[in-house]
Formats: sequence, structure tokens, C-alpha cells
Amino acid sequence: MIHVHFCLVNCLFSDELSKVANECDNVERSALDSGEVGANSQYWKLVEDRFNSGFPVQPVDGPQFAEKVHFVHPTISDFHEKVDPREHNVFSSSELRSLWMDIQKEYEKVL
Repeated sequence: MIHVHFCLVNCLFSDELSKVANECDNVERSALDSGEVGANSQYWKLVEDRFNSGFPVQPVDGPQFAEKVHFVHPTISDFHEKVDPREHNVFSSSELRSLWMDIQKEYEKVL
């Protein structure tokens, strides 16, 4: 599961998805009522696409952005299993959103 978490974090913190996330802050009541917010939102559908299919060739992030370990830290380097964000199955937007919520909970525990 460690591979999946790294890939998801890479997707979420990419330049492309960071910009999209900033534009998603203003939510109207009709969007809440219709279920356009949450896992079915345009943002999470884009996360799903980038996670499962990779990034397009031309954007700032590049096609293999989500598949890399972007920094080296002793905790990662010394982990009993080599971290490889390329090793993941296909996930739906609701599964990815749920994973992100789990990551946030774990982060809050640490803080």
C-alpha cells in the first residue's frame, strides 16, 4: 500500500492538480445537492485519471510525475520494502478520496 500512497500524494501535489484544487474552493449548494462534490467531483475524476493513466506529455509535471519518488529521506531509503509509486492497481475516484482521507488521519495522529 505504500506505493499507492506515494503515487496518490504525487498526483495531489502536482502543479496541475494543485491549480485545479485551488479553483474548486467555491462550491454552490446545487453542486452539494447533486453530488458533484466529493468523489464524483471534476477534481477527483481528474485525480483518478492522472493516478490510473499518468500525466499527459505536455504539461508542466510530465507523464511519469506520479511514478517517481521525488525526494530521498532515510526513512524511505531504509524502509524494508523499496518504495515504487509505479506499483499500484487501478483505483476509482471514491477509493482514492478515501485513501487520501486515511493519509490525512495518519498525518494528524503524528502531529
